Parts: sequence; C-alpha cells; structure tokens
Amino acid sequence: MSSIRCRVFAILAIVLAICVRPDDAVAQGTGGTIPEPMGLRDASELIGRRISLTGADRREIEAAHDRYLESFARFRDSEVQDYLDTLQQVQASSNGRMPSLALLDEFLDEWRDVVKRVASIDEAFFTDVASRMDAE
Repeated sequence: MSSIRCRVFAILAIVLAICVRPDDAVAQGTGGTIPEPMGLRDASELIGRRISLTGADRREIEAAHDRYLESFARFRDSEVQDYLDTLQQVQASSNGRMPSLALLDEFLDEWRDVVKRVASIDEAFFTDVASRMDAE
C-alpha cells in the first residue's frame, strides 16, 4: 500500500474516532484520547511486584505520587489544554466533511507530543521512587 494511501486511511480512522466518540468523558476531559495519570494503588502494586515494600517505602511512594500528580496537573493545564483546543477545532471543522490536512497534521503532532509527555512524566515518577529507594 502506498504511503499516501496509508496516511489517508490513518487520517480517516482518526476522524472517525474523533467524530464518533463515546458520550462518557474521562477525568481529564480528553474522551480517552490520551492516558490518564496512574493511581497510587496501581503504582504501588507495580513497584511491589519487584521489591518488598516497607511502611517507609509506601510513604515514599505516596509522596512521590503526590509530586507526580502535581506534574500531571501542570501538564494538563498547559499542553493538554492546547491539544484539547486543537481537538475542538478538528471536531468543529468536521461538520459533515473532512477537516483540512493541515489541521489534522497539527492535531496528530500535538497528540504525539502529549502522549510522549505522559510517558516522560510516568518515567520521572518511577525514577523519583527508585532514587529514594536506593537512598535508604
């Protein structure tokens, strides 16, 4: 399949996903298009699979998780908001027709950047926890 044809199919799939989205919105209001922050329980379980956690370890994880959620909140108020603004433009311009290729490219670039940033924030959380566990 040619590169252009693959790109058209990808764009159509994205447009359909945007235009035919579920009514239930997730906590960040992104319609599930980007990952949510990890919960404390999930994070503790993931870490607990690798090492035996003491009470002090659990308090360190909780403190690191609080910092992680603060980072996510700052991220949500900046980059995620920019992404949501572009998503709204895509939805508004797709009123029964295909949005412009330039707008879709902008949307895809912002989506990729947001997902990479989520991974970076997650990685920073685990690095923070690991450094504090090593210090003990």
